[in-house]
Formats: sequence, C-alpha cells, structure tokens
Amino acid sequence: MNDPERSIYPPSAELARKWFSGLVEDLERRAPEFATDMDVLDTELLHLFHEQIDLSVQEIEEGIRERNEQKVRGAAHNVQGMGGVVGAPEISVLGEEFSAAAIHQQWARCGDLLNALQGWRTEWVPPQSEESSHVDSMPAVEGRILVVDDELPNRRYLHKILTDCGAEVILAENGEQALEKIAQHQPDVALVDVMMPGISGYEVCEQVTSRPELNQTSVIMVTAKSTVEDIEHAFLKGAFDYIRKPFQSRELMARVRNALLLKQNTDEIKSWNRRVSRDLEMAGTVQSQLFDPNPVFASSYDLRVSYRPSQHIGGDMFDLHRLSDGRLFVYVADVAGHGVGSALITTLIKGLISEILSALANPALFEIGNELHRRYRLCVLDPELYATMILVRFDPKTGNVETLSCGHPPPLVIDQEGREIKGLVEEKGGMPMGMMPSEFGLPYLAEDEVHVNLPESSTMYLYTDGLVEAKTKQGKECGEKGILDNIYENIRSGKALGDPEGVLDGLAQGDYNLTADDCTLMSLQRIPDSEILACGEKEITLEEMEALSIELTNRLAEQAWDEESVLMVRLLITEHCANVVTHGRCPSGSRLFYRLTLSEKGCTLVVSDPGIVWDPDYWRKEKSQSEKKFAESGRGLGMIMKICPEQEHFRRDKNNHSVYFLEKNLARRLHAELEAEGTS
Repeated sequence: MNDPERSIYPPSAELARKWFSGLVEDLERRAPEFATDMDVLDTELLHLFHEQIDLSVQEIEEGIRERNEQKVRGAAHNVQGMGGVVGAPEISVLGEEFSAAAIHQQWARCGDLLNALQGWRTEWVPPQSEESSHVDSMPAVEGRILVVDDELPNRRYLHKILTDCGAEVILAENGEQALEKIAQHQPDVALVDVMMPGISGYEVCEQVTSRPELNQTSVIMVTAKSTVEDIEHAFLKGAFDYIRKPFQSRELMARVRNALLLKQNTDEIKSWNRRVSRDLEMAGTVQSQLFDPNPVFASSYDLRVSYRPSQHIGGDMFDLHRLSDGRLFVYVADVAGHGVGSALITTLIKGLISEILSALANPALFEIGNELHRRYRLCVLDPELYATMILVRFDPKTGNVETLSCGHPPPLVIDQEGREIKGLVEEKGGMPMGMMPSEFGLPYLAEDEVHVNLPESSTMYLYTDGLVEAKTKQGKECGEKGILDNIYENIRSGKALGDPEGVLDGLAQGDYNLTADDCTLMSLQRIPDSEILACGEKEITLEEMEALSIELTNRLAEQAWDEESVLMVRLLITEHCANVVTHGRCPSGSRLFYRLTLSEKGCTLVVSDPGIVWDPDYWRKEKSQSEKKFAESGRGLGMIMKICPEQEHFRRDKNNHSVYFLEKNLARRLHAELEAEGTS
C-alpha cells in the first residue's frame, strides 16, 4: 500500500477510470447511484474497509478457482455494499459486475475484474473527512436500535451514525443472532440487511412480525435491491419501511425517526389499552359483586344463574330479593348496548329497584314497573337508553308465580323430563322500561301481568336476547329451540334440570358464539315435598350438630341406603358441622340451615352457616400441597373429599354454602377405590 504521508493522490473517479474503464461500461453514470455522504468516515471505518476488501479479494480468487458462483456472488455483494460508504462508489459498481459475470459463468471476466480490483487497491487512498460533521446538526433520536448486517464496515457505519445521534445500538451479524437479541433486548427498531448467510433478512422480518414475543419491534429492511418487486416483498413480509444501500445519513435518520415515532405512539396506545383493560376488569369485578351469580338453595326451590358478559363488564343484569312475606322477587334485564355505559345503567336500575321494594308496601308488579320507569326517566333523559326486563314474584308455599314483561321474551317452563310446558306463561306485557316519554303517561297496566302456578318439579328459565340471538359460524341462530334442546340434552346426560351453566356450556360446544353479546340464563326450580327428606335450621352447637347428623342419616336409612354408606354420610356431616362449630367463628345463637333432598343418583345435602369466609380451593389440591391448610382450616377435609368428590362451595349473602352430591352406594365406590390404590 502507498505511503500514507504522501500529499498527492489520484482522485477516486480518476483512479477508477484508470483501472476499470476498459472493463465496465457507463462507470461514471452508475457510480453516483452508490455514493453517500462522508459524515461518519473515520480511521476505524477505513481500516475495516481495507480488511473487508482484502477478504473479498481472497474469497473471489477461491470462487473463481473452484468455479463456485455462490462464493463469488457473496464476496461481490460485500464489495457492492461498501464502496459508497468510504468515498469509492465505483467499487460498488464493480461488485455488481462480479455478480453478473458469476451468474453467467464468465470466469475469465471475473479474473479480469479481480486483477483490476487488486490494482486499484494498491493505489487507492481514501479521501479525508472534514473535522465537523452535519450529523451534529441532525435531530437527536431516542430509542434502542438493532443493526443486523453480515458486513462489519456496514455495522460500524450504522453504529457510529446512530450513536452520534443519541440512539442505543445493538449489533448482530446474522439472522439467528438478530432473533435472539430481539427476544433478549426488545429493541424499538431493527435495521435488517436483506442478503445474509443463513436466515435472510426477509425471514427475520417475517418471524419478527408474526411472533407475539418479537412483534413489538419495527423492521426496516436494508437492501441493495431496489426493484418494485423487492420492495413489495419486504412489505409483504411485514416490514415497516426499507432503505437502499448505500446510505444517505439524513434519509437513514429520517426513516429511523419515523419508525421510532410510530413505535412510541403504538406503545402509548398499548399502555392506554392496558390501563383501560385493567379498569374494565376492576369494574367487572365490582359489577360481579353487585349481581351475584352464585346459586340460592331454599326450603322448596333452587335458583341458579349463568352470566357471560361479552366484555369485562356488560349490560345484562339479574338479582333477587327475599320479601318479608316469604315470597321471592327476581328479575332479568338487558340494557340496550353493552360495555361501560350499559354497565353503569345496570347499577342505577339495581339501586332503584331496591329503593322501590323498600318504599312500597306489597306493590303489584305493574306498579313496580311504573315506579321504576318514572324514577329512571328522572335520571336518564335519553329514550334510547332503555332496558328490556322481566319481573317475577314467586310464592314458594303455593307455587304461584306473577310475571311482568317489559319488552322482554317470556320465560320457558320445563317439566322434570326436560319437556317444555307450552303456553303456561302467556306472551304479553308492555314496552321496554325507560323507552316511553314521560308525557305519554305510565307504560304498564294490571292486565300486562301474567299469573300462573309453577308445577312441582318444574323449572322456569329466564334469559336475555344475547342467548337466543347467538349464532354459529354458519349463521344458524340459537333461538328458543337451541335453549330447549340443550336443556333436554343436559337432563338426558344425567345433569341437573336447573343447570343454566351446563346449558350455556352445551351451546358453546355446539359452536354458538356467546361472546357477541351479553348472555344470561336464570333457572327457578320448584322442589316437590316428596323429594325433601329433611329441611330446617339448627343452633350451631356441637350437641345440635350431632343430633342433626343422626336425624339426616336416619332419613337415608329409611330410603333403604346400605348401613355402611349411611355411616359414611354421618361421618361427613359430623366432620363438616364440627368444622363450622370449631373454626367458623359463628356469632352466639347462630343457626345452620340444612336441606336433604332425593336425587336421581342418591341425594343432595345443602348446608349454610354465617361463619367466617371459607376458602374451599385447597380441598381440591393434592394432599402434599394442602396439609398445612388442613391443619389451619379444620379436621377431616381430606376425608370429606374422599366420601363425596362432587361438591360445591361458595359464599352468598354473608353465609357459607356447601352442597354435597351423594350417590346411594358410595361405600361400594370407596371400597373399589381402596382396592385400586392397594394394587397400584
């Protein structure tokens, strides 16, 4: 190489003409296409360029000797990408010529080009960059940027210009490293070279944009190709932008700043969405406390609800009130729309109904509806913010039911075989609550009410239109028939009659989309006297609980249960009640509610107490994980689980409720399980 102290060197264009003019056509026209600014040119970059040229010359020599097209083209690609960066754009043109000759197997021409490159290399001395750089005048950038390029000079060039402008820069020399570093460092932007050994830039871009753990990074493709097809291919792979080699520093920084700005805006939107989602989730939690979906087990009826909002919070609502005369008041409503606005309306309606039931003495249902409408219209003036509702009042002693439909579909009544009792509840009523303007008077009349008697063992279902309007992917609507079919299928498969959760599960499994709108299904099942073996209350003392266990197991013995199964049930009742007395911290004089009813497989035992909150989740854990919980929360819990694997536990109205589903021949099952454990 020439002495670096020489003061006069041939200019780049003149030196290129000397060595390349006889080999390359249109050299002077083509070279400016690869020219770039010299703002980041420094000693280290020039040193890297010299090393890369020497390495490329060596690889091209080997490729020519081996007649290896790919090796020559790979080295030529490196030459093509470097020239403009160091003020020798003619070298980039020479890189194109090497590639073209190798493609056409013109090995003699490759040799001539190589000789010319070696001659040029011995005489070339780089231009001197000015002390001041206009990089200093470019706007600063803030962000983490990954540079992916197999050519060290290009990585060095990009590293310098980006860091000089204030960016944090991470480097990767191939696609594999790029994917690892994106996963590790989560850069805002990745500048990815298209042509690299191994995983190409296109493949990197495709993986980054398609993988959730990587797609927070915007990809700018860096390419020496500039055809419309190449650019289109980059965008089809998910690239945010592209930039052509060689780089112009101002264009490069403008594109990087745009990508960073979009990333910043996207991050702000994602952060806002996360905050809104958290707020909605919290609101949904509060709303779920206002509308408790846990079951109600009383002396002669069961009430269950399944509620599935389309969002965290919804516009469906339901509630129950135990009236002072022993009757039950329930309602199901659907506020127009869904989301935050509808959810706020449901809260208002719940409060208004509670006020009305407290203020009016034994009102008729139409009077409740009119007063609700009047008070609601005082609070909400927009007639488009209305609600369809059905109000139901049930007398457990007689089975009499009163209903008032406020623009809502009538209930479905199902007998114990799962068949619909058609026409029992007449389809009539008034318009939706809140729709009629105040100047038109009151919307409901006495004749809008329906009065029927609910037959023993039958179940009344109340539902919202989101359920009947649910559709499959093929567009088939659920309708009342879909609900009825799933109720019947539940009973046929041995599930409980009043099981709305099972009905909704069946519809979802049948490909009905239950997320397009809020869906609510409530069941009110009348328990016949013939199925009630025992029902009442006992003071929560050890003596009374012992008496209760004897009383209940005597009822089972009267139903021809085998002696060993009866003893197992007595043990379960004794252990459960002992935990209530010992660990429940019930106020003095508190009473425990119990109900023992016949079922198809055996019997169902319901017990309720006003003690402290129980956490039954540990009942279902492995013994090794729950021994400490057993010690803290009461004795015999593992034994209870063994005797009765199928059970429900929940808290409602400041009481703990436990439901045990006991099969008649449970002793036989326990023996079989013990034998299986012994053989294993």
